Amino acid sequence: MILRNSEREYEEGEEDEMVERFDDLLVRIGTGRWNLYYFFCMGFWYMILPMHILAGSFFSPNLDFECEETSPDPLPDDVTSPECNLYNATANTIVPCTSWTYNNTVFHTTVTSDFDLVCDRAYLRATFQSIYMFGNFFGAFFNGIASDKYGRRKLLFVGTATFMVSSIVATWLPTFSTVFAARFLAGTAHPVLLQSGFCLAMEVCEPRFRAAVGILICLPWAFGTMIWGGLGYLIRDWRWLQLTIALPSLTFIPSLWFMDESPRWLLVKKKKEELLKILQKGAKWNQVPAPTMEEVERIIEAETKLTEKEKTLNTSQAPRKRFLNFVLFRTPRTRRITLVLFVNFCLVSMVYYGLSLSGGSYTNDPFLYMVFTGLMEVPGYSATIPLLNRIGRKIPIISGFLICGLALLTIIVIPEDLGLMAVTLAMLGKLAITGVFQALYVYSIELYPTEIRITGLGFSIMSSRFGSIISPYIIQYLVPVFPWLPSFIFGVSSIIAGLLLLALHDTRDMALLDTVAELEAADIKKTRYFGIKSEKKKFQYTKANTEAEVISNPDGEIGLKGDPSS
Repeated sequence: MILRNSEREYEEGEEDEMVERFDDLLVRIGTGRWNLYYFFCMGFWYMILPMHILAGSFFSPNLDFECEETSPDPLPDDVTSPECNLYNATANTIVPCTSWTYNNTVFHTTVTSDFDLVCDRAYLRATFQSIYMFGNFFGAFFNGIASDKYGRRKLLFVGTATFMVSSIVATWLPTFSTVFAARFLAGTAHPVLLQSGFCLAMEVCEPRFRAAVGILICLPWAFGTMIWGGLGYLIRDWRWLQLTIALPSLTFIPSLWFMDESPRWLLVKKKKEELLKILQKGAKWNQVPAPTMEEVERIIEAETKLTEKEKTLNTSQAPRKRFLNFVLFRTPRTRRITLVLFVNFCLVSMVYYGLSLSGGSYTNDPFLYMVFTGLMEVPGYSATIPLLNRIGRKIPIISGFLICGLALLTIIVIPEDLGLMAVTLAMLGKLAITGVFQALYVYSIELYPTEIRITGLGFSIMSSRFGSIISPYIIQYLVPVFPWLPSFIFGVSSIIAGLLLLALHDTRDMALLDTVAELEAADIKKTRYFGIKSEKKKFQYTKANTEAEVISNPDGEIGLKGDPSS
């Protein structure tokens, strides 16, 4: 029995044999209307959400302004910020200005001008952008736990309702604090929609298309970014612009009624009746023979044995500190994966959003800059697919980090009169970091087994929000003082993140694991790609009355040894 490129090659009469790996069932069901429905539904959110997460670039920009009141006397030479202070020479006092006029040449109305986010309230501009990321931080953490416990589909319902209400209501809220709260609430729903939706789409995808789907499902993010630049140019009033990007969320509600729970999640939870019903529906939609209850029970039995093996592994380990009892730190390999991905997601997010929000640093046209950053994401996503399939996961990601880092560090030495070259290097960095960001999602999905996949991805996304929260402050406070420093920070961070990935194994052509026991039982053999240590996959899992080895080789073949049906 041979799986070539993760697709089964059946001998005559073998179609009716029992399968003991869930991926075999997905190969049998194939890719058709059932899978594509999930892919397109999740692609919808990837087009809508970048407009919200990047809203700060047009909603709370840095505007030129001056005090509306007239100072009775000229300010002393030692007093800075004349646009923020008034001076009375008779009383020898300096009082803060309380009302301002703004330059509305580029933006007609903004959160900055409507709520006077200047002078001692200037920090709220960066905070307005960061609060959405802060909501992401909490949403990713709780979604990771809740989605693994209650299922992907239920969380999609909750996330859709929360995001829809908060984003639409924000249009009419009268005070900054209420707009701020609504943006935070929408931010908490953001990772629910992306994280649960992404895992749901990947878990109904057959293995041979997993890398391609993992990248292409996020291609609409690039289109959404370009659309956001165009909408910002056409609609210069922030409230109308907010309503324009919020209303499309209403159209997603009908699609939820036709969406099923993740079959992989049902497998781990041993809900065989629901699992069979969903698989039969998928087979019907794809017009292929449906699986039987006997096959489903056989797969669940195999997963149960692996779960028991994992429990034995956990109880045999020496007692550890309390925080290591957390599921992601329970075993050596899950600890290593979690720690490396934590740092990587934090740094890649800081660099990605730092470049996305740096329109004012590299150009005077924020709308065109936004369109170009979105345009750079198209090859960033699409070029990643053949690289992941042909070379593996690690090398393209590490290379992307290094290219981005070197491009940004080069900007530091570019003379000021060569602004076009600086923008070109920034776009090169954006292209590279975009491919890296999405490839990391695919990589992390494949590194974590099903029973902790959402929790692991949630923890990684939660760490990414640290970086995205910090990036607006880096731009706002460092650019006016040291214009070169943000590029230096982002460049060095990219290089550090790339080097850290050398500690992980590659997952190219590796079957998607379902339990921690499978991960810990894997015998990963090290080889070398272009002088950099990579991994060859060789892992074992326990079957009824036999021990099977699943081996992937350089030709992309996966064979099963010790399998009675071989």
